[in-house]
Amino acid sequence: MTAEEAVGAYTKIFGGFPYFLFMGASEEVIVEAVEEALRTGEEIQAEEEADY
Repeated sequence: MTAEEAVGAYTKIFGGFPYFLFMGASEEVIVEAVEEALRTGEEIQAEEEADY
């Protein structure tokens, strides 16, 4: 699965994709995060200790 396909699948299920959490991320990181979210049924969340 490509990152574009992963984002499409995520958007279809959850209604949108948190692009801001993946700025500068590799395609592999995006695909892995989306696959986990789809497998668990939980949306991708920012880490609690994130410093924006």
